Amino acid sequence: MLHSVAYDEVIGLFVSHSREPKWAGPDGRALTLMKADAGKLGFLKGAPDWLTVRTKRVFIPLRVRDEDLSRITTELESRTGTKIVRPK
Repeated sequence: MLHSVAYDEVIGLFVSHSREPKWAGPDGRALTLMKADAGKLGFLKGAPDWLTVRTKRVFIPLRVRDEDLSRITTELESRTGTKIVRPK
């Protein structure tokens, strides 16, 4: 599914290193956004990095390569004025 969101619509940015994308609830604790299908041998794969963009209407989970995560999060923080949150 493809989403288009204006930068000023973003109200939260969450980064997690887990099998499923996570975001932080009001108390800061991690909540699972959705179940990601890793396939039959998914247990052998490492946990990927997820960047979840939150707007008032929708959560958008993005699977991000480790080498791209820093650059993407820096750009999104700069363009949206929102700080990255890492769920506990």
